[in-house]
Amino acid sequence: MIPDEVQEKIDFLNTYTNNPKLQSFDAVHMYPNGLAYPDGYFDSMWFNLVGYNFTTKEKRTIEYRDGLHMNDYVEVDIVRIYADGSTFIRFKNKVSFGIYQCVEVYNENLSSRH
Repeated sequence: MIPDEVQEKIDFLNTYTNNPKLQSFDAVHMYPNGLAYPDGYFDSMWFNLVGYNFTTKEKRTIEYRDGLHMNDYVEVDIVRIYADGSTFIRFKNKVSFGIYQCVEVYNENLSSRH
């Protein structure tokens, strides 16, 4: 059985509205999705990434990626590895993504991407 305080957190994230065009994120949650070999990085797992915007209460799912690259000036506030193998990352500032095989993470406050 899941403790009530854990279930509350799960239910809270499920209240976020899906927005496939969302561009601004406060956090990401990465869920493993099988071995990337032979189509991705051979030593990696595919993952599905859910990006969250805490201000608008929206989320966006990006599937089948095998890397997450933090560009210059991206500051991570907290990283958690959950019992199911998923990883949660919260950023100190809002970020945007370049969506390629490896998701590029940019500090949204900068005028140009580095």
